[in-house]
Amino acid sequence: MNKFSSEQQLTEVIIEVKRDKYRHIGDQKYYNGFISQEVLSDVVRMTFLTESIEGFARWYLMIGDVTKIIKPPLLVKRVKELASEILKKVQQ
Repeated sequence: MNKFSSEQQLTEVIIEVKRDKYRHIGDQKYYNGFISQEVLSDVVRMTFLTESIEGFARWYLMIGDVTKIIKPPLLVKRVKELASEILKKVQQ
């Protein structure tokens, strides 16, 4: 992991997933840079290292109704932009 992270520009992402919905994420977490998780009372806090905020944001939209972005703010911004674009299209 250290060798990979030194060769790539990686961004740490932390999200929280409702514990009762966690099972829906399945193996997709591994394709998005999953590195660890911590089970809390009603959520699972997951940490990722991603080389693509854009790709992560697009994946996040599939699970966004049962999750919360803890960091980074850039991911929050991009998810909001994508959600706004989607909303405009479905309202047309």
